[in-house]
Amino acid sequence: MIRLSVIFSIAGFLFGSQQALGQTRFLLPDTVPDYRQYKYVEECMSAFQRIFDSIEAKKPWADTLEGSESPFKSPYPPEPIEKARLCLEPVKADTLPLNNVHYWAESFLKVNRDADAELLYKRYFDSVPDNQRIIEFIKTFRTYLFARPVRIDALRTLYKIGLSEIPKDSSVYIALTTGMMTVALLNSGDHEAAKESSGTLLSLLDGMSDDVKDRKDYQAIVTQLYPTILLLFEQEGLDSLAVSTMAYRAFAEGYWKRMTNLPFEHAGLPIAAKAPQLKGDFAFQSRLKKLSDGTIGVTGEYDPIAPDNVVIPGKVNVIFFVQGGCHAYTPIIGYGRANGDSRCWGEAKALSRIKKYFPNVEITLVSRTFGNLGDAPPLTPAQEADTLAKYFLSFFGIPAKHHIVDGSFVRISQDDRRKVDTESDYQLDYVINGKRFAQHRSVVVIDKNGEIFYTGRSLQGNSGVFLRKQIGVLNDRAAKSDN
Repeated sequence: MIRLSVIFSIAGFLFGSQQALGQTRFLLPDTVPDYRQYKYVEECMSAFQRIFDSIEAKKPWADTLEGSESPFKSPYPPEPIEKARLCLEPVKADTLPLNNVHYWAESFLKVNRDADAELLYKRYFDSVPDNQRIIEFIKTFRTYLFARPVRIDALRTLYKIGLSEIPKDSSVYIALTTGMMTVALLNSGDHEAAKESSGTLLSLLDGMSDDVKDRKDYQAIVTQLYPTILLLFEQEGLDSLAVSTMAYRAFAEGYWKRMTNLPFEHAGLPIAAKAPQLKGDFAFQSRLKKLSDGTIGVTGEYDPIAPDNVVIPGKVNVIFFVQGGCHAYTPIIGYGRANGDSRCWGEAKALSRIKKYFPNVEITLVSRTFGNLGDAPPLTPAQEADTLAKYFLSFFGIPAKHHIVDGSFVRISQDDRRKVDTESDYQLDYVINGKRFAQHRSVVVIDKNGEIFYTGRSLQGNSGVFLRKQIGVLNDRAAKSDN
């Protein structure tokens, strides 16, 4: 039985008064409003998140930087934190209802009320039935895992207690906890400890019986942990990639087979598959310039170009799909969707950084028209395509080509200024290994020979650092083959 109340009775539970960095979701104006105007605390905390994102979006992003500059170590700006404290002033940990405990613990951690998070969880686990304790332990661990900067000492304590309290026959949950601890160590910048932890994790997975490996809960856990394993054995992966994309597939497939009996196709990595082509109906290209440090930047202007195939033969290609969702209020679009996805700011910075380091790599954006942008009046396909190009190539300043597919639509008869698509579900027809792949903020990396190396949504964070290194290896390999 896991008596998690023990966790919160340990003296000096090592939580400290660290600041937290939340995940970005929204882009709003620069000013910080009076949070006391909100009727509900949840609305207030959502406002806090949006304002933080507005500030974060306008400073240099550390999304593909290593070490102490990692975003996992960055604090919140002080002003939003102080305002958010006002949000939570009425909320008392000793009287708060326990029906949404993980949300409130996460909120406390965001504003450095760690003692209140501790008290709330102590109350909660005093009442959790025995048959729910393992699952609630996992949820608690995740709450602290995603608090930023990562509370590594607290997580170490949780991990030790979890290993001692989780029944030995619950090997799947021991493996999951070890996997989350590995992620925590990686986020904290302690790569050596993370690699050691990953070795422990692999030993646990190697020891799983076939009966366990056939369980769906185990398979779901393996699928989640697998990218972290590849990340931690990055040098082995980079060495194999320097040989060929097929050699990298053998590296990746080898670790997959150690972890599960499922075929490698279930990993969702179509490594070495031939990249399909796609042709836009409109195309634009940002104007590039050489910066003072000798690297490539943009002028902020762009030009229309003849539509052509998206994948450029003989080049390393990075293709980034944007299907809407980035269209927050800007001076470019004018009419905004209040919930525009400001993660696009970080990805724009990541794409710019790839071009800066590897000017020979082709960066391509792919979008489609919807007949409207946010709440703006309807636009013709040509108007919308030009507006999208202005938004991504000029406002975001991405050094790229931008191919835009004309999506078919019909106008709704109601006076709501919108058009709706009648032929598809707003997804581009880009099929890889029989599955359509063109979701919003998806990335495809293709080597010089037209073979897919990477598909996913990981331009930022630790995986973004790894991907940038991998693109560098692909770029070097392409250069050597040209000489």
